[in-house]
Amino acid sequence: MTGWLVNDRLTAIPGVTTFWNHLLDGIPGLENRCLGQYQGLAEIVEREAAIDKPDYIIRNAAYFRWLNVTCPVVSFVQDIVEGGLRDELIDACAASRLVVFNSEYTRMMYPELHAADYRVIPIGTDTSVFRPCEPDPHIPENAILWVGSGHSVKGFDLACRLASESKRPWVFVMKDDTPVEVGALVLRRIDQPQLARIASACAAGVCTSARETQHLAGIEMGLCGLPLVTTNVGAYHERIQGAWGKRHGADWHHDIELVASLPREGAANYWTVCGFGLDKCMEEWRETVRSLEAAYVHG
Repeated sequence: MTGWLVNDRLTAIPGVTTFWNHLLDGIPGLENRCLGQYQGLAEIVEREAAIDKPDYIIRNAAYFRWLNVTCPVVSFVQDIVEGGLRDELIDACAASRLVVFNSEYTRMMYPELHAADYRVIPIGTDTSVFRPCEPDPHIPENAILWVGSGHSVKGFDLACRLASESKRPWVFVMKDDTPVEVGALVLRRIDQPQLARIASACAAGVCTSARETQHLAGIEMGLCGLPLVTTNVGAYHERIQGAWGKRHGADWHHDIELVASLPREGAANYWTVCGFGLDKCMEEWRETVRSLEAAYVHG
């Protein structure tokens, strides 16, 4: 089967491999039909699909309107949007054969789609990169790792407060240029292999986000062996305390000390067994495409 992958682009950051790159690499017959922008994207895809007739389309559910095509469409929902963008996403999913959410938390945030035919497939993390590895020697001993930006949804202010109160050193890996005005080691423009070495040198990871659909940064830390203390969002939503770590209670610092004593191999094994590795997620996507083919043959 020939499929089209439709989004504005595969990655916004040159040299960074994304979920969309992994789909292209992992699904035989899937072609890149990203056109560099959302404006006019639906119209161009509709026009070209009428001529080239793909067997199916996998699209980003957000940021451009529904597709008026004859082939099955799979809409991938990984963003929580509001207002007109939300209405557009709901319409796009209603016009799709199948909706794939990156987490149960994301699905929960869209009650309008609870009657849709759906699957939950997390964005897979490359375990050949994110795994326990040689620790970065520049990281302070027994440090706590936080990865994010200054955006309010990431809980940046809370992370700064926790770092200022902590008896442990903290490492902030920043994805933007927001100043960090607490006594922490601040690192920016870190590539994935370096992040794995940083995580392998730390004692625990923290997620302070107010809202996440999955929180890839935490899963990456976990696969490197870091137990986590998190908010009740994304992949952690209602997740039972265990080898991976725990959702925070009344005292963040108590919880951090608790998880920092957990065996590192337990966290790494946990996320792999739970299916967050790239290989498992790509197999689920290939099975999704095979289900479309079966429906076509028997339909």
